[in-house]
This record gives sequence, structure tokens and C-alpha cells, in this order.
Amino acid sequence: MTNSENWIRMVKRAHPAWIPIIIGIPPQLVFEYGQDAVWELVSRHPFVFPGATRDDFSVDRSKLEPWERSDIVHVDSWGVHWQTTEDGMTGVAVHHPLESLDGIDDYLSSVPDPAIHNGWYACDWDAVEGRIARHLSDGGFFGAGASLRHGHTLLTLEYICGFTTLAVAMAEDDPRLRRLIDAVERFNLSIVERYLACKPERIGYPEDLGSQTNTLISPSMFRTFVKPSYQRLMRPAAEQGVLIHMHSDGWILSILDDLVECGVNILNVQDRVNGIRELRDAGAGRVAFDLDIDRQDLSVFGSHSQIREWIAECIGVLAEPEGGLMLRFEARPPVTLETLDLIAEEFERQSGIRDH
Repeated sequence: MTNSENWIRMVKRAHPAWIPIIIGIPPQLVFEYGQDAVWELVSRHPFVFPGATRDDFSVDRSKLEPWERSDIVHVDSWGVHWQTTEDGMTGVAVHHPLESLDGIDDYLSSVPDPAIHNGWYACDWDAVEGRIARHLSDGGFFGAGASLRHGHTLLTLEYICGFTTLAVAMAEDDPRLRRLIDAVERFNLSIVERYLACKPERIGYPEDLGSQTNTLISPSMFRTFVKPSYQRLMRPAAEQGVLIHMHSDGWILSILDDLVECGVNILNVQDRVNGIRELRDAGAGRVAFDLDIDRQDLSVFGSHSQIREWIAECIGVLAEPEGGLMLRFEARPPVTLETLDLIAEEFERQSGIRDH
């Protein structure tokens, strides 16, 4: 059974052979510890990093995405200016092109064309579609790149307007905001349709909707201004039987039902921010969990025995023989290579992947 086939079984609760696992190695880890040390660790865990090569962990900063480079200010498709202070880390929006909705007419006259843009920059869609086709023909996991950009709806509105302008417009139900939402939705829907034409196994809708303790906007505002777009963006995928993967950092329990109603099949969420028992009570049996193992506290300050116990507890609370759980960890400094090695070992051992 391939990773992709097993993942689909997990999402559909059709008795996967093992709990799917993913460990992300972002550029900062390579910058911190060096390509040789990272590759030595990766090569010890072929189950976690299938098909990986040393060249996958290049330290060439010039090959980073432009919004992840500290030496430039990147202007995205929507005219938002981005800057970062740490190579390899997505920056912050430092200029909002529509800080006052009084300029909505001029702004909407020059919105990006989804035929040549992806939200971050102008892109070659023929090349993207060819890459997805090759990936799928090789039995690739997920389908490469079939995903809206991170922050596709709510956060794009915030990037364009700034949070204060956006919040006031929502509170006042400003009709000009509705026009901007429509423009963003039309752009996103065009990209969704383009990806669906490639017949991927899944399509991603990544967007952070929560803070450490609450949703970024109230549930009622989410249902009024964001959920309708989510429903229209996800409906074509659901109608084609394409699995819908939704990522959100932060606490989102109060809108989890809404995301399920929109059509989400698998939800990538943070473990300790939301609480694994709370996630189980809110969504078990209705949505699969792509569980992000804590990288804010436990993996930095916890002992190895605490990390082992936590991974076991997550599996014990959320995993069922039918499926519904995968495990994920993003290895950013100050996580040490020793701790990462432990997490990879525990993922392999406790997920049952070694038995297959």
C-alpha cells in the first residue's frame, strides 16, 4: 500500500494500515544545524522521509520564496508588501494597499488575474499543472501544489486592508467590503477550478483562523463574511469527490462545526492549543485530524519522556482502528536535532509504520 492510498483510507475511515506521519524540515533548521547534520538525521528515518535526498536540504538562501528572504521586500499579487527578518520564515505584511475603503474603486480596477497569478506572484500555470500530473503519475502523496495560498480569504482581506480597517468594516457591514470579498472569492475560485482540472486526490485550503486562545474574528462574523466563501470554494471539490484538507493554526473549536459543514474532510490543527480531548469531542467521526504536535513548548522545553508520553496520549485519545488521525511535526529551531530524532523515532514506532 502506498502512502497516498493509506492516507486516503485514514481520511475515509477505511482502516489504514498505519497512522500517516509527516515531519516538515523548514529552511531554518538547515541554516541552524547545517545540511550535513540534517541529512544524517533524515537518512536514519526512511519511513518518515521516503524518497528524500541530500539535495532536498539545500542551504541556498537565493532559492527561498521571495517572501521568506530578509534581503528583499516582496510585493504579492494583491499589492501587499511583505518583509521578514529571518530567512526561511514567512514575513509580515508591512504595507496594506487598501487601508481605507474609500479607495475601493481604484483598487478593484487592478486586481490580479488568476490566469497568470497564484496570489503570491505571477506564475506559469502550465508548469504547475505539469508538475502535478507528473507527481500523480508517479504515485505521489497528495498531488503537488494543489492548494490555495495560505491565508486565501480572511487573511488576504486583512493583508489588503489591515486588521483595523477590516474589523471596522465587518462591524459596520460596509457594502464596500462585500465587493472586496467577492473579488477575492472569484480569484480563489478560478484557482480551485484550475487545480480540480488536474484531478488531484485532495486540495488544500490553508488559512489561520485562531489565536492562542480564541478565533481571530467572532464566530458570528466568520459565519457572515467568511463561511459563505468557504462553502462556495469547497463545493466544487466535494462534488468531484476530491478530499478537502483545511489547515488552521490557533484555537478554532467554536467554528469547527462550520468547517465541517463547509465540506472539510481533514483538519490540520494544533494539539495543545485546542486540546486533544476537546478536538475528539467536537469532531471525532465527522472529520479526520491532521494533528500538529506541539512545537511551542513541549518539543522545546519538555523532557524526552514527556514527549514520548504526549505522542502516545494523542494516539490513545484520537486514533481509532477505522482511522481519522495522522501526526505531523514541523521542526523549527530551537528544537534540537536530538529532540527531532526522538520525535521521528516515536512517530515510526507508535504509528505502526515499521510493520508495513
